[in-house]
Amino acid sequence: MTAIFIGSTIEDAGKDILTLGLGKRFKDDGYRLSFFKPVGIHPVKVQEVLTDQDAWTIYRFLELDQPLESLCPVVVTHDLLTRVLQGETGAFKDNILATYEALQKDRDILMMTAGGSIYSGGLLGTQSIGMINEYGVKVIIIDRYTNEFVIDRFLEIKERLGDNLLGVVINRVNDVCVDEVKGLVVPFLNRRGIEVLGVLPEDPIIRSISVSELNSILGGTVLTCQERLHQLVENFIIGGMQVDHARKYMNKIKNAGVIVGGDRTDILAMAIEMKAQCLILTGSLYPNEMIMTSAEQKGVPIILTRDDTYTVARRVDNFSSRLQLREKEKVDRGIWLVGKHFDFDLFYRLVGLGR
Repeated sequence: MTAIFIGSTIEDAGKDILTLGLGKRFKDDGYRLSFFKPVGIHPVKVQEVLTDQDAWTIYRFLELDQPLESLCPVVVTHDLLTRVLQGETGAFKDNILATYEALQKDRDILMMTAGGSIYSGGLLGTQSIGMINEYGVKVIIIDRYTNEFVIDRFLEIKERLGDNLLGVVINRVNDVCVDEVKGLVVPFLNRRGIEVLGVLPEDPIIRSISVSELNSILGGTVLTCQERLHQLVENFIIGGMQVDHARKYMNKIKNAGVIVGGDRTDILAMAIEMKAQCLILTGSLYPNEMIMTSAEQKGVPIILTRDDTYTVARRVDNFSSRLQLREKEKVDRGIWLVGKHFDFDLFYRLVGLGR
């Protein structure tokens, strides 16, 4: 049995994308697979079982056959956090170890992933690095290529993990940096004893947000096209400009959401005509009936929010920095990206698995 821990040195680096892509390939290659997240930080109840939302997404899309109770042995809720801060200690490490041992039975590969970064969990005594070194599992680290400091993070984690570090994946590399990463960064890391298992490009679909998610984070009210809330928004336009400028901008980008006051009828009409993915109206300003009717006919959802345009734009930007893999289209895209850009041949050689 091969145990693989997927972690990152920073939060929201793409662990779920990588876990889904690897898990799908392992199953397609005929390996018996199990998965768990030792500590979950996004509580959700499924069939009366408290688990982690992101772990549940992975469980569903990989169609795993293990007990739901084994998916996340420790789930951090507000109540649990309060009790720990007040001095309560729990058998967190024991629960994780018991799950780890149980999920190895009759399996070829056990996948694990962290909530937060690989350094998280100290409050509960469940820091990932400690468990990795204790169990002796192999680790894949995935980080975003924000700048050259990703190299420092990889070098530091190599020093911390030693031979337990199987390799790294560099995620969200934009087109401008691809040649630099492949021609300079990858060879440099290889010379320092760090295998690069994949370079994943920046992808607009993965970075997108569904209209439903937008409505949820903004606390808005959907005025039109309830049946089209699954649509994915890849880019945003702030509708404070002149109509001609906004039209030129929308011509250059795909699948745009437009953030604008409900009294800007000119911008709203143009955005509907150009089939924006959605309209986000700020300041509780309702559009007129002509706009509402046109949006229904063209299939453009309208979300009404109470906040001003600046606040809405800032909240959307903050949320966009976190990858949410909840829609099938995004999951499928993530699996495809990993399948195309992850070096499975190298991975199988490193862990000693044949195909």
